[in-house]
Amino acid sequence: MPSKRGLLLLSWCLGLVSICTQVMIIRELLVVFTGNELTIATSLALWLMAVAAGCLVFKRHAGSPETRSAAGALFVVAAVTAPAQIALIRLLHPLLVTLGEIPGPAMVLLLSAVGIVPCALCLGGLFVTMVGLAERSQTRAPISIVYGVEALGSGMGGLLLSFLLLEWLNPLAIVTLAGIVSLWAGVYLLFILAPSGRRRLSVTAAVLLACLALALIVSPRLDLATRQAQWAPLKVIETADTRYGNVVVTDRGGIHDFFESGVLAFTIPDPMYAEECAHIPLLHHPNPESVLVIGGTGSGIIREIAKHPSVVRLDYVELDSTALEVLARLAPAGWFEGEGLTVTPVYGDGRRYMAVTPRHYDVVIINVGTPVTLQMNRYYTVQFFRRVKSLIGTDGIMALKIPQEGAYLGPELASLISALVNSCSEVFGFVGLVPGEYIHLLASPGLDVGERTGLLLETLSLRALDTSYTTEYVLPDRLSPIRAARLDSVIATHDTGQTNTDVMPVSFSYSIALWAKHFRSGRAISFVVTRLNTSSCLLMLILAGVVIIALHLRAGAAARSELSAAAAVYSMGFTAMFTEILIVLGFQIVSGYIYVGIAVIVAAFMLGMGLASSLAGTRNKDWIGPRALPLVHCCLLIMPLLVVAALTWRHTPDAAFAVMAFVTGGLAGVIFAVASESLASGGRRAGDAGALAYSLDLTGACVAGFATGLVIVPSLGLARSAYTVAIFNGVALIPILLGTKLLPRAPSH
Repeated sequence: MPSKRGLLLLSWCLGLVSICTQVMIIRELLVVFTGNELTIATSLALWLMAVAAGCLVFKRHAGSPETRSAAGALFVVAAVTAPAQIALIRLLHPLLVTLGEIPGPAMVLLLSAVGIVPCALCLGGLFVTMVGLAERSQTRAPISIVYGVEALGSGMGGLLLSFLLLEWLNPLAIVTLAGIVSLWAGVYLLFILAPSGRRRLSVTAAVLLACLALALIVSPRLDLATRQAQWAPLKVIETADTRYGNVVVTDRGGIHDFFESGVLAFTIPDPMYAEECAHIPLLHHPNPESVLVIGGTGSGIIREIAKHPSVVRLDYVELDSTALEVLARLAPAGWFEGEGLTVTPVYGDGRRYMAVTPRHYDVVIINVGTPVTLQMNRYYTVQFFRRVKSLIGTDGIMALKIPQEGAYLGPELASLISALVNSCSEVFGFVGLVPGEYIHLLASPGLDVGERTGLLLETLSLRALDTSYTTEYVLPDRLSPIRAARLDSVIATHDTGQTNTDVMPVSFSYSIALWAKHFRSGRAISFVVTRLNTSSCLLMLILAGVVIIALHLRAGAAARSELSAAAAVYSMGFTAMFTEILIVLGFQIVSGYIYVGIAVIVAAFMLGMGLASSLAGTRNKDWIGPRALPLVHCCLLIMPLLVVAALTWRHTPDAAFAVMAFVTGGLAGVIFAVASESLASGGRRAGDAGALAYSLDLTGACVAGFATGLVIVPSLGLARSAYTVAIFNGVALIPILLGTKLLPRAPSH
């Protein structure tokens, strides 16, 4: 058996391996699912479901003599499966999802399961076997100690990922390093603890160092090779993972496509797109001098804007400079310049730039793509439009565009455009639409953009622009009264009166509608989402909780007196996961990038959980006990509401979300430690109590992950979802209060 110090080290290694594997797999899936943040909830739910299954499957090894061997074997298997799953996700992607298509819900679940389940099963088995080892070594409060130290390892691993590993290493190298840590733990349990095992220590260390060196040398080539397979039949010429996302550059006969987190950002050369982005907005302004472009500047829009003689200053904002650095090596000379034009690049979040810049602009061009994700949607909300209005003055223009995707304007796209028109109308005095392959939406506080649309041909002639696609022969067809009236009629038909806000993003309902249109599984989800309200959602959560808790108590042969602890653990797992997802979405709304934020938030959450669980398991029980459960539960109840409140505050810092994640994890850790010890106090083995508590915790988290990502947030939005979960916790508080009244008081010392 390992010593207590060795046991703590192994538990810490388990947490480190878990967080590295989890974050990297979720990031890979985020690329596959074209940056849709709601799939993070599904991935987390599947991860926890597999961990819970592994916990139950390997429970019988927790108290047996072969516990050490089982734990060692699981560590070795986990070391191999983590890199293999990253490669498997990339290899299966082109086989299961056609390039450029949005995967349906069923495919999201399938790809997530393939990429997540094997390693998560091993890690779930490792938790319960580590509890068994702690129990056999007579460690006090073995469940809380293993749970807490594992969470601390996860937190520290998340910090390493956020501030070191993600900046320097590719995904395969990171999971390989985590695999080497897992391999060391397995070798330690299987061989070093065996008779004469210490003699093998130096040999083992040498082998592991050799593996580390080999991994760092080979991983860049393997990373590029697997990326090439993922993007087949396109030829990948460069790939990079930055703090903002994954960048892939492909080549197809001299045409280069730039993908950011699986979404096509721009293509070069594509003169028609560049002209479309630049000239339609600028021709609406009588005398544009200063222009701001947010996103898509690699398309060649700068050279098109420079053709307007009155423009003297152009600022452009790009979140990630990596794609533009690659573009600088591929594009013609002067791609980011214009004669007589002062060009100023700004690298960072465009929304934050708008919040702090003192500059004013005549035209602001939003060129970030269709708002199918929160990262894009945050540039189409009422809150953002208000800031734009303050920077463009009375006669300024804000312009955005949505691709029509063919001659037919479907009801889903019409509803989206209708919501955007309503949002602009709430802020600006004048709103106009220009039909075409791209539907342009223009808004101004005091300039009648509808009247200016009728003057486009005259303005084009006066400015004598050298254009190939935006010409006097093409514009008349786009500006015909019949075509404009048809567009207005379709949009009015699908007008629900909805506006797009940060706490009720239209992108969610639009994404669900796209699924419903193309996939049978999407239609099923859309059927539920369109009929779900706060009352029905609350009833669904309560019924699911009652059934799941009853099944767990029956399977674990638990007494009715343990209902209080079981209800506390289940509701804690549900609320903690929901709050963590809400924090992730909130971080995306405020900061504009979640690719590295996932690691920061998960690290903060796990650090809070680890510290609280460890303290609750080792300190004198007078300071925290079963009677404190209702108070801690009430504090956890408030956390989702605080996240929503943070979204309504204009100057919420990034660190606030990490702090909220830390506090949420801390409250969850206290509840788990107290409730699991209460379950173990009834005479059952610590391994059995730990398996029951861990399974309840993870099952609640799984329900939260699936329900939040696929149903609750798409139908209710962020604010109403938080209120609904708060009411659900109020209901869960009833059995907790009844149970704590029946519990004996802790003896004083």
